Amino acid sequence: MYPSWLLPALLAIVFWGLWPFFANLGAVYAPYRHVLVFEWLGSTVVTLGVLLSLGGRLDWRPGAVSYGALAGALGLLGALTYLAAVSRTRTPSLVVMATALCPAITLILNRLFLGEVLSPRQLWGVALALVSVLLMVRA
Repeated sequence: MYPSWLLPALLAIVFWGLWPFFANLGAVYAPYRHVLVFEWLGSTVVTLGVLLSLGGRLDWRPGAVSYGALAGALGLLGALTYLAAVSRTRTPSLVVMATALCPAITLILNRLFLGEVLSPRQLWGVALALVSVLLMVRA
């Protein structure tokens, strides 16, 4: 039996894999900051759907609000800087590969602040991911 988190994780991979493709396509047709605004509009539609699924009820505890808003702002800043990088190259796939290391920051922060521990095999996986990005960018 597979763990319950696997299907949502696989869907996240698909969605995050499609996101830069469509962002790259948008950047072909308009300046990257314009594309970011349209991304925000698309995100708003999804957010409204989630809000409706919750019956309009939110948990307004300060930690949920502040960390959630910060995550949203940082995510949008990441999208903005990603699009800025894509707009400056003819090979956006290199930008995709170079930015693929962002989970390494999450792993480090989770270790420092949440006490997560990675096994030696997982650490090797992170190291190999780093090497693969370096190989792709230098190719």
